[in-house]
Amino acid sequence: MKEEYTFKRKQEIYRDFPKVSEKFLRCLINETISKVSGVPLKEAKDRKVVFPKEVEVIYRELK
Repeated sequence: MKEEYTFKRKQEIYRDFPKVSEKFLRCLINETISKVSGVPLKEAKDRKVVFPKEVEVIYRELK
């Protein structure tokens, strides 16, 4: 069964992966937001909320 992903704050994603460095996660999250949503990297860095499709890509990358 496919997992259902919901909106998450960046801080929640950091807490879900405590063994992964926050610096690496920050880059991965921002690049994923930029790539999936098609927004500039600067705008991705300013966003606090990660959309479900982006969360899915991030979790797939880290599992």
